[in-house]
Amino acid sequence: MPEHTRRRSHSRARIGAALTLLAAFALALVGAPAATASQGSVPAEVSAYAADPNGLVSRLDDLFGIGSGGAGIDFNETTAVGQLNRVFTFTEAFVAGVATDTPVERQNLWTAPITVNDDTIGLAIIWINPASVAPELADFVRDPDLARALSDVPADSYVVRDEQRAAWFTLGADEFIPLVAGTSGLSGPIPLDDFQRMMIDRSGEPVDAPENSSLITPVAVIIVALVGVVVILLVPQLLARRANRRGGVAAQAEPTPEPEPEPTPEPPAPKKPRAPRSPAKSKPSIESAPEAATEAPAERTADAESTPAPPKKPRAPRRPATPPEA
Repeated sequence: MPEHTRRRSHSRARIGAALTLLAAFALALVGAPAATASQGSVPAEVSAYAADPNGLVSRLDDLFGIGSGGAGIDFNETTAVGQLNRVFTFTEAFVAGVATDTPVERQNLWTAPITVNDDTIGLAIIWINPASVAPELADFVRDPDLARALSDVPADSYVVRDEQRAAWFTLGADEFIPLVAGTSGLSGPIPLDDFQRMMIDRSGEPVDAPENSSLITPVAVIIVALVGVVVILLVPQLLARRANRRGGVAAQAEPTPEPEPEPTPEPPAPKKPRAPRSPAKSKPSIESAPEAATEAPAERTADAESTPAPPKKPRAPRRPATPPEA
């Protein structure tokens, strides 16, 4: 084997050993995970949350511990978390009475029995918050009998919650075993088919449902949502077009108004030309009859009014008549 290949193999081995030690050290800090036995996966973060003293038990103490009034549960150092079980519920097809191979489906819930001083006090229910993607306490049921029943669930069984009937079951080998009967009417184990018929008899006629309802239901929700979005976008446009057609106006885009031109200053008006002067009227002769002297003066023209008339010459005195010679 070449030297560089041997060195690379030793380096990978050392890295693997270091990672293994680091994981073991982290597990020792967090604590050993709680026991799990029933069907259904339990994520590592849920197990770590249940085993961490500052996780589930601390949250229980905050919400249900001894308060200022002295009431509450004393979650002391003896508090312990029991077996973790994945929670399942009935599928829509099973409830509708359809023959199906999947009567139950898993939920985002896990049960954890809680004991204090070796006394079972209730059942904690854990979920993974979708907003924070972290496990949290969802509910705490103060039912010691239910907590004890869920403390030792067989590995091949499913923990089924029927919230409508306030009942809890285990499902294994096509048989329902009631842990908490609630209003289901069960008093002992019952075959799966018989329990389905009993549910139909109590709820009425079965409703046709597809076998893969758990898959089809989300798809139907998505289709309905898409159709709703399309309707919301198209309906206003269709209504606007119909209104335009009824009014006889075609739906057109409004023209963009053109900017108004700036006013151009007007040129000054040309001056009115003056009228030509009229010729001066001839003066009456001295020898004219006295009636001519008394004639009314002629009307003055516009030029005559604006131009003063020349002064009249004084009449020459008449010469005395010379007597005839004798």
